[in-house]
Amino acid sequence: MVPVDILDTTPNIILIVDSDMKIIEFSGKAEDYFHVSKSKASEMYLYEIIDSMDFEKVLNTHEPIIGKKVTYPKLNLTTLQSIVYVEKQNAVL
Repeated sequence: MVPVDILDTTPNIILIVDSDMKIIEFSGKAEDYFHVSKSKASEMYLYEIIDSMDFEKVLNTHEPIIGKKVTYPKLNLTTLQSIVYVEKQNAVL
């Protein structure tokens, strides 16, 4: 797992989800932008917060998506996403 202090100090939104799209890591900035606490997020699936289609694609193909611009109108948020497969955990970052 990613050390907690990195997740709390990075200016980036960082999410790690398992093969079921269950959230297993959620950075401090993710809390800020998605308006969900880490403790609540750890009980949720990614698709409950945002569209998980690209994350599922990376999980299934193991091919990364780098620098994709994605807008979430309901959150008034535009992101530049890089999504990669984490082989050792069969997860997506």
